[in-house]
Amino acid sequence: MSDTQCNIISRQVLLEWLGVSDSTERRKRKEGRSWPPHLMIAGKVCYRRSAVEDFIRAQEAICQKVISEAHGKASAVPEGQVRHAPRAEGIDSGAVRSAEVIG
Repeated sequence: MSDTQCNIISRQVLLEWLGVSDSTERRKRKEGRSWPPHLMIAGKVCYRRSAVEDFIRAQEAICQKVISEAHGKASAVPEGQVRHAPRAEGIDSGAVRSAEVIG
């Protein structure tokens, strides 16, 4: 197998790597945003391994940023204080809200 063949992955491999359904892959590929670019080889959808790996790294970076921002907001509450989760709409005012003790 040539280096080029090793650097191309099938659509099925992509589905397994990302753990997405066939319909999700089709929809995301057609939308084009936030999805690795694809190739058509012999009428079949394929992906460059490097493009998929870049996509995964980008998704990790987004998740890490969200986690960091969430931790940054949590640290804004003084240690030992209680931060209440927002009350869900439609919940009676006597319902218990979840709380997280900081610290």
